[in-house]
Amino acid sequence: MTNENSATPATRLAIELLTVWREQDRAAAAEHVMNTLGLQNIDDPTRTRVSQALAGLLNLSMITVAQVGAYQAAQDTGRTPTAQEIEAAADSFIRSLSLGMPD
Repeated sequence: MTNENSATPATRLAIELLTVWREQDRAAAAEHVMNTLGLQNIDDPTRTRVSQALAGLLNLSMITVAQVGAYQAAQDTGRTPTAQEIEAAADSFIRSLSLGMPD
């Protein structure tokens, strides 16, 4: 998969793509992902399969981050958190991952 030398840049890229994907404009996010990864010139049906795989992985990551956010928000508030509190905690979690990356 990845060695230690490529793990940090790969994780930084994943955080960037997930951050963009979490924004509401999915079409723009999908375009950003494809352009960032240099996939815009891949022919179909491969491009469609790659796009679907990336969208699925990003959606799965969003679900995971939301679960972490829900847990953190519940810990912080001592109750079932609101959707806004979960979103804020998820954003905070992603920022903490990004800031915690080694240089």
